[in-house]
Amino acid sequence: GRAATLREGEGNVMAGTPVTMTLDGASTTLTTDASGEASQTVKVTGKPHTHHAQTVYSGDASHSGDTNDQDLADQR
Repeated sequence: GRAATLREGEGNVMAGTPVTMTLDGASTTLTTDASGEASQTVKVTGKPHTHHAQTVYSGDASHSGDTNDQDLADQR
């Protein structure tokens, strides 16, 4: 699985906020919980390889958006 915690500039968590998580081109929009965390469990198939993951917060009237890109090693 993978998880992201969304915080504003002062470090406070942002609960109830939509984020989009993408793994190898397949996207899911999730909402952060009371701890500011959104998590996703995915089942990967095929040969082990490096997966590209991206988490996007689009921003709102008070906060700028942000994108986090990661390459994840498949350790099956």
